[in-house]
Amino acid sequence: MNRGLLLTKAMQAENDAPGRAVFDADDMQSVQTWSDRIIHEIETRTRFIPMRLPTSTGTKRSASPQIRSV
Repeated sequence: MNRGLLLTKAMQAENDAPGRAVFDADDMQSVQTWSDRIIHEIETRTRFIPMRLPTSTGTKRSASPQIRSV
């Protein structure tokens, strides 16, 4: 499962627990955006494309990026 999706689910659970919105929809969307951006930066800087998994947006991202020196 995508790490961004796991964090989003945790944020939703936090919202559900106290019965009030701790995180709004924009907060949850930014998690996915930043997760994708971080993986993209790792791929760009290391020239290493790790194992790919489908994400909620249909694009494929890494399951566990490994940083290698260039």
